[in-house]
Amino acid sequence: MANKIKQYGFKSNRPKVYLIATPIGNLQEMTPRAIDVIKNNVQKIYCEDTRNTLKLLNYFNLKKKLVSLNKENEIERFTEMINDLTANLSIAIISDAGYPLISNPGYYAVHKILAEYPYDVVPISGANAALNAIVSSGLNPKHFLFFGFLDKTKTKKTNELAQIAQLPYPVIFYEAPHRLLETLKLIFTVLGDRQIAVVKELTKIYEQWYRGSCQEVLTFLAEEENVAFGEYVIVVDGFTCEPKSIVADEVWGHKLFGGWCFI
Repeated sequence: MANKIKQYGFKSNRPKVYLIATPIGNLQEMTPRAIDVIKNNVQKIYCEDTRNTLKLLNYFNLKKKLVSLNKENEIERFTEMINDLTANLSIAIISDAGYPLISNPGYYAVHKILAEYPYDVVPISGANAALNAIVSSGLNPKHFLFFGFLDKTKTKKTNELAQIAQLPYPVIFYEAPHRLLETLKLIFTVLGDRQIAVVKELTKIYEQWYRGSCQEVLTFLAEEENVAFGEYVIVVDGFTCEPKSIVADEVWGHKLFGGWCFI
C-alpha cells in the first residue's frame, strides 16, 4: 500500500514512466531536461505518431525505440508497457504536441500503473497550448476551466456548452480547423456574445490571434483566408449573471441548479 501512496520520483531506483511534454510549435520548446531524460533515462518511447516523434528525435540527435500509442490501441499497448517495466526498463509517453494525456493518449496506462503497480510516474515539464492561450487572451486567468475538445455532434456539443454556461470564469477549448466556425456559432448561440480569444498555430511562424466579442470574431473569421488550416485554441469569458442565451438558461436553470447565479 505504501508504494501506491508515496512516490519519490527521481530518487527511487524503480523503473519509471516519464510523461514528457513536447513542443507545440517551435522546436526550441523542447527543454534540456526532456532531452536529457530521453537520452539517458528512457529505453523506449510510446508516442502518438511514430513519424512525428522520429522527426523530433532526429532534430535533437536522439535515437530510441518508438512504439505507437493512440486511443485505438492504448489498452493493447498497456500489456507491452508492463512487460517493459517488469524487465526493469523505463519508458516515456509523449504526444505529437504538448503534454500526453491532455487531450492526448496515455490516461488509461497511467491510471492503471498508479492504481495497480509499484512503478513511478514522473512528469517532465514543457509547452502547453491551453496555458499559452489563457495568459495571452486578455481575459482574467485567476481561475479558469480547461475543457479540451467538445463533442463532434451538434446535440452533445450544445449540451456540453449549456452545462458550463454559468461558470464565472474563462473556459478553454481545443478545436479542429474544419469545425472552428461551426463551434463558434454554437458558442454564440448557447453562451451569448461573450468576449473570446481565438489563436491558431501557437508558437509557430504563422501564429495568429483573434480577440473581441464572439460575434465580432465570427464576422472577421468568415472573411479570412486559410481558416481551415492549423490547430485552434478558443478562450471564452465567464458568465456575468446577465441572461444572454435562451438555450443555456433553459438547460441550466431548469435541469441543473434551479436558476442559481454565480457572482
